[in-house]
Amino acid sequence: MLQAPEDRLYLARVMEAVADKGTVYTPGAPFSKVETSAKSIVRRLMLLEELNALMPSFMRSEAVVGIFRVLVHTLPASAAPAVWWDVEADVALMVGVHRHGYNNFETIRKDPVLQAGFQ
Repeated sequence: MLQAPEDRLYLARVMEAVADKGTVYTPGAPFSKVETSAKSIVRRLMLLEELNALMPSFMRSEAVVGIFRVLVHTLPASAAPAVWWDVEADVALMVGVHRHGYNNFETIRKDPVLQAGFQ
């Protein structure tokens, strides 16, 4: 499932917090997506953990947001998920994921505080 030792160590550390909950299982249904997507899932968890750790500084300091904007401008234009996507959309998405959770783009996009980033 996971080949990289750092992925296995990370997952073991994350799972320690819920070890007392017992075995993770899906009664009556195979959980094949974990088998085929384990590396992607672990990388996503790492990214979200890093985002969560950085957001307090990001939210408190316009200087940190400014540095982020400069770094995003160094990315190739082809990295944008849509032609209208810009740095403000990246900032709104980061704040939105922190506020509303991963895979909640419609909720993030409809957040009145973040809507300007998606115009």
